[in-house]
Amino acid sequence: LDFGIAKLVDPEGTDGDTRTGFRMMTPEYASPEQIRGEVLTTASDVYALGMVLYELLTGVRPVKGREQALARALAPGSAPSLPKPSDQVSREPTGTEDGTGPTQLSTRTLRGDLDQILLKALRLEVRDRYPDVTALAGDLRAYLDERPVSAQPPSIAYRTRKFVQRQRGGVTA
Repeated sequence: LDFGIAKLVDPEGTDGDTRTGFRMMTPEYASPEQIRGEVLTTASDVYALGMVLYELLTGVRPVKGREQALARALAPGSAPSLPKPSDQVSREPTGTEDGTGPTQLSTRTLRGDLDQILLKALRLEVRDRYPDVTALAGDLRAYLDERPVSAQPPSIAYRTRKFVQRQRGGVTA
């Protein structure tokens, strides 16, 4: 099932499926291809999951309002890029005085790998996103294990830094 509206992914769907003439979605969370009425794949779910994860980690929505969501989908060349999650938390207030509001991760925690993971999940073009939720989950596991993530451009310096972070004791010795 996808996040925007319940839709069976099973190709053997029954003839009794409910059909409507409207595209049911929340534009702020819908993928660009969903807004345009194109064929939906699991990459659409990756996009919606990226939106939810971005909001959970920063406390703010990456797309502010229906108009911005429509502009990103219908005119991707002129749409502004999404702000990095680490930039969002440095500008937005965190929580409330009584501690009941949403809390945010620090800019330092989000900077780097988490920024790149979230922005890859939210790319406008389907081919530039994670192909499925398993790939996104794999990068999140790699981040938690301090291993290199596929969302980062491959470089020897990046991979060496990740190795040193994982093997501090051995490298120090």
